Amino acid sequence: MYVQHLIKEHGSDVWDLLQNKKGYFYICGDAKHMAVDVTKTLIEIAETFGEMDSIKSSLWIKGLRSKGRFLEDVWS
Repeated sequence: MYVQHLIKEHGSDVWDLLQNKKGYFYICGDAKHMAVDVTKTLIEIAETFGEMDSIKSSLWIKGLRSKGRFLEDVWS
């Protein structure tokens, strides 16, 4: 919960780093809760700052994954 709050709090910067500056995003932690919640938070950021709908924001995340810019080291 705390991680998602920090990501949302800095949503504009996260968006700028990922979208405009071609940054990378790493998730390391619990697959069942934390990773899912963080991914949802990134989707919300894309919807807010990228003015995307839910389909486009989900595709944006998939694009980051396919380019190796969204990486997860998670466990259940």
